[in-house]
Amino acid sequence: MKKFSRTVAVICLAAVALSSAGCSGKKAGKANSDLTTIEVWSSDTSGKVVYTNLVDKYNAGPGKEAGIKIDYKVKDGESYQQALDLAFKS
Repeated sequence: MKKFSRTVAVICLAAVALSSAGCSGKKAGKANSDLTTIEVWSSDTSGKVVYTNLVDKYNAGPGKEAGIKIDYKVKDGESYQQALDLAFKS
């Protein structure tokens, strides 16, 4: 469990360290009103498989217990920049 917690901490720090990362938080629909969804965007296509697996483990374990779900999305190129511009404007 300690290794898993350390892994989750590394994911969070990596997400914060990525200077071009964007995220937003929102409550899920009526069915899961106690579940908070955090959407994390990245342009790092090379790490997609690794981060997706770590996020899935977090969502199934500690995230589920805490009522938090991370929605990890990799956006590449122009669509990523457009999404960031729109997020900053709103």
